[in-house]
Amino acid sequence: MKPVFFSPNVSSHRRRIFSLRRRKDIRVFDSYRDQLYDLFLVRNPDIKLSPKDASRRFGAFLSEVVSKHSLFECGRWVFFPWNKTLVHLLNQEDFYELRTARNRDLITPEEQGILASSVLSIAGLSVGNSAFLTLLLEGFSDFHISDPDTLSVSNLNRIRSGVSSLGVSKTTIALEEAYELHPYAIIHPFSRGIRSMKNALLFLKKDGRPVSALIEEVDDIGAKILLRQVASKLRVPVVTATDCGNNALIDVERFDIEPRRELFHGALRGVSPQTLSSMDFPERMKLVDRIVGRKFLSSRMKESLSRVGNTLYSWPQLGSAVMLSGAAVAHVVRKIVLGSNMPSGRYVVDFDGIFNG
Repeated sequence: MKPVFFSPNVSSHRRRIFSLRRRKDIRVFDSYRDQLYDLFLVRNPDIKLSPKDASRRFGAFLSEVVSKHSLFECGRWVFFPWNKTLVHLLNQEDFYELRTARNRDLITPEEQGILASSVLSIAGLSVGNSAFLTLLLEGFSDFHISDPDTLSVSNLNRIRSGVSSLGVSKTTIALEEAYELHPYAIIHPFSRGIRSMKNALLFLKKDGRPVSALIEEVDDIGAKILLRQVASKLRVPVVTATDCGNNALIDVERFDIEPRRELFHGALRGVSPQTLSSMDFPERMKLVDRIVGRKFLSSRMKESLSRVGNTLYSWPQLGSAVMLSGAAVAHVVRKIVLGSNMPSGRYVVDFDGIFNG
């Protein structure tokens, strides 16, 4: 499901806008004048030093705008079918400029353009959801996302959603939240997950070219291996966060510059999707142990891993660690896309070590 865009200077679109505005079940938000004012301030930062001039200068700017079209006819009207909301927005370029204005100059305009044109694939939308929304906040605008699961109550300790979304596809939940944050984003959902080589190739390419990076956050070990095999073939860098107790482990595999690099830093040498089919649950848990590395686990996490399938249903996760992981992934991906130094390896964001008082 996507938002529907209307150009108010097109007669058929204008009729549709009026029709939606008349409906009692549709919420209408029109802050277009305020958006114009904010954009004007961003483009005229000197007003910060002379606020008394702001009203006069903006008035002159506004008069010029409405001399060509009424405010109603400016920008785009966007309808969100899932929540029955109609919003009046700046056009795409102006909206993006204003929405990312507070990134400057932590992210330069040139860098912001690179982020906007990059394509990212995100597999797994628990930790991946946190990374997805953080990347959107920073200005990435083109995504492939995938998760075959639906939202359950036990997910609500780490996924920002509500009880009204229980049973809804995690991909759908992420799509709707993303579009409400960035309606002009381009998002291609793979709601059935990545289960075959053909799917993986589609997921990691756009218009015949490899995506800029893969954020891999799936639970299934077979899918983890498959995605890396294809990423290595296409020379796509892979970033994975493992929320580990209070901490985050970030694995970076630069297949773009090291296409022959061993998967998982060599931790699963000799294991393939085919050999997984004969493994039982305890054997698969041992593979998870090999991927994560016990030396990176806190004592509580080590104890918890041994209890999965006995007194614990699954690997324990905290909301704070998931949010931390999302922020760390976004930082690493941004460095990779912008060509900054970001070598392959494992990086530990150690809250336990930092806050050890």
